[in-house]
Amino acid sequence: MSLSHNYGSVWYYRNTGTDNAPVFNLQQRNLFQDRMLEFGEGALPVVFDENGDGLMDLLVANHGYFALAGNYVGKIALLRNVGTSTHPAFDRSSDDYANLSASGIGLSMYPALGDLDGDGDLDMIIGDLQGRMHFYRNVATGPSAQFQLVQANIADADGTVIDVGQFATPLVHDLDEDGRLDLIVGERNGNLNHYRNTGTTATPQWTLASQSLGNVSTVEWWNITGHSVPVIYRNAQGEREMLLGSESGPLYRYGGIDGNLDGNWTRLDTAYLGIDDGARTGLALHDFTGDGELDMVIGNFRGGLSFWRSDEVSTVATETPRAPAFTLYPNPANTSVEAVVDTPLPAAAQWVLRDGLGRIVMVEAVRGLRTMIPLEGLAEGIYLVRCEGMSAASAQRLVITR
Repeated sequence: MSLSHNYGSVWYYRNTGTDNAPVFNLQQRNLFQDRMLEFGEGALPVVFDENGDGLMDLLVANHGYFALAGNYVGKIALLRNVGTSTHPAFDRSSDDYANLSASGIGLSMYPALGDLDGDGDLDMIIGDLQGRMHFYRNVATGPSAQFQLVQANIADADGTVIDVGQFATPLVHDLDEDGRLDLIVGERNGNLNHYRNTGTTATPQWTLASQSLGNVSTVEWWNITGHSVPVIYRNAQGEREMLLGSESGPLYRYGGIDGNLDGNWTRLDTAYLGIDDGARTGLALHDFTGDGELDMVIGNFRGGLSFWRSDEVSTVATETPRAPAFTLYPNPANTSVEAVVDTPLPAAAQWVLRDGLGRIVMVEAVRGLRTMIPLEGLAEGIYLVRCEGMSAASAQRLVITR
């Protein structure tokens, strides 16, 4: 039994720490409804409310799926959010969204969404392996998106086809805040290209402003490539920051963006929160849990996704309570497991076991420093054990074998 979460399932981790000292604990082993997911070689998530129901779905790009003929086929998957505004759950609605495998674009398709024709819905730009991009207009008359190719191999304002080298990963964002959406494009070399919209909100014209935006780079000394995948968000102070997926895997974080579009941005972190889910990462940010804080979905080149939840941290208390540390022995376990703590717990504390779908399968009262928890009747698999009934709670994985 493999405990790796990098091969197609989405695992849900909860931040039980603080903003300055986050501690992520496993909460749910698989956020999907019916089966393990396989995205081929590479998995890069992008948020998009595809059916207009107010719940953010995921488009998952990849490099390609292996075919029997020895070639790869590029596709984009649609994971529809069939959960709620506070409890997301994803179902793979399509393995080949919009039949893009037949588009001729090829491998490493990466989508970016934005209203590029001024009609109020989201259109799509797709980057590709060759470093080029393609414009799809949303022509839907109902709530669900429907895309139609308008321009293959997007050209700049001078009519020259835009080519950023290889592995174009576009982001549609009004970088200069002039009311017109611009293009920020990551690439294999780890830098960012900036194409300013010098047209209108309904008819963009792309003018190259920089091939080294912010002097950003995701290249490390042991790599010659960086594979930058950009996402821009606003921090708690309302300032824009950028997270970048990378060739090496960790997430890069940059600040100093506002009022400094032509200068060097500040590298704040080369391994954001210490998360390292494998090589060639990409990420999506959205408040999937409705707590006012951005959650994060991360993909990697092995074709897996992981879900990271960032809980809102109260600033009312003068001291943040610490979650009790505990150990489980033995682990893996068979018929029983002993939960051991170093300090006495409140009388209301309980040991709570949840299965891979987050369902409570057992509750045991805390009995002193050592509590024996019976496991008879529970199926083989991975469970989450939490000590609950206090202001802070910690969690650990428990593997049950038969």
